[in-house]
Amino acid sequence: MKTERINNSLGGVVDVLIKIGFFLVESYNLRTSTQYYLLSITQVN
Repeated sequence: MKTERINNSLGGVVDVLIKIGFFLVESYNLRTSTQYYLLSITQVN
C-alpha cells in the first residue's frame, strides 16, 4: 500500500515535470522563431 502511494505521487510529479518541460520548450521555440522572423524582416528591408 505504501509503495503504491509513493509510486502514484512520483508519477504525478513526473507528469508535472514533463508538462513544465514541454511548456518551456514550446515558449523557447516560439521566442527563437519570432526572433528569426524579425531578423528575416529586417534583412529584407
